[in-house]
Amino acid sequence: MKPVGEFTQRLWDSVSDIYEELLSSEFVLGLANGRLAEESFKHYLSQDVIYIKRDSQALANMSERAICEKESLFFKRMSSDCIEIEDILHNEFMDYFNVKAAKEQSLAFANYSSFIEEMADKAEYPIAVAALLPCFWLYGKVGHHILATQSPTNKYQKFIDTYSGDEYIEYTREFISIMENHASSENEHTQKEIIDAFVESSRHELNVFLEATNL
Repeated sequence: MKPVGEFTQRLWDSVSDIYEELLSSEFVLGLANGRLAEESFKHYLSQDVIYIKRDSQALANMSERAICEKESLFFKRMSSDCIEIEDILHNEFMDYFNVKAAKEQSLAFANYSSFIEEMADKAEYPIAVAALLPCFWLYGKVGHHILATQSPTNKYQKFIDTYSGDEYIEYTREFISIMENHASSENEHTQKEIIDAFVESSRHELNVFLEATNL
């Protein structure tokens, strides 16, 4: 899940500080060593179910806005997979970890969902792509870091294992390539807007982790 060109390298460099803050966050460290407070984990998991549903709608909007059939099918597949993930979280993980369904979104998750939905609906297409990318790229990088640093006999192992799927990696690689292809042909002003959207979305990604350990 590396940059695939000059622009996506700029994009990743723009959030390197956010990524490092994520890795050193209480949530990520606690998930990796198995010492994360159950209250924090349950909050995150229950909120993630609602977030994924709204993310699915944002991806569906991107499918309708896509400028070519290949990208339309890509975002359509991702939207459909979100629904499958939501079902798994509901039917398997919520029961396994004894998590009650959240009745409404928390502040950090609601802000994140509203941001990506608005961008997917109203922003210029390459800017919208940038806004939805951190949920896959940044989240995926954090997940692989957790896999590489986790403690044995981790009580959150069942959830951590969800980071290891090859399909998720391939989705993210294609997503990064789409971003590179669109952004590389844009003028400097639009490229700055793309980077700004990517950074803002990444901050939302960080905020949902921070919220879970500051209840």
